[in-house]
Amino acid sequence: MKSANETVEYIEQITLAAQARPKMYVSSPVALEEIFSWFDKLRSFILSPDITSESRRDGYTGYLISRGCGSASYCHRKETDGEPLPSFEEVVAVFHDYTKSGYYLHRDADKDTSS
Repeated sequence: MKSANETVEYIEQITLAAQARPKMYVSSPVALEEIFSWFDKLRSFILSPDITSESRRDGYTGYLISRGCGSASYCHRKETDGEPLPSFEEVVAVFHDYTKSGYYLHRDADKDTSS
C-alpha cells in the first residue's frame, strides 16, 4: 500500500502533467477544472486529516470566492455571467495562480505524512 506522502506526490505529479498537457487528460476545460478541484480536495484531506467541510472553503473554493466567483467553479461562473467558457490555458493559469496563493495547502516539511 502506498503511503500518504507517496499518494500526495502522485497527485501533484498528475496535476502538473495535466497543467502541461491538459488535452491528454480531459476533453474540456470544465472537466479539467473539476479534476483539479477533486485532486486538490483529496490532497488537502491527506495533508490535513482533521480538515472539516467548513475548512475546505479555504482551498480552491476559498480562492475562487476571493476572485469573485462565489462558491461556483471558475468555468461555471463564466458561463453564468454569460461569458464564453474559458480555454484550457485560462483554467491552467487560474489553477496555477491558486497553487501560488495562500489558499493552497502547502506541504509542511516538518509534518509526517508517511502513514
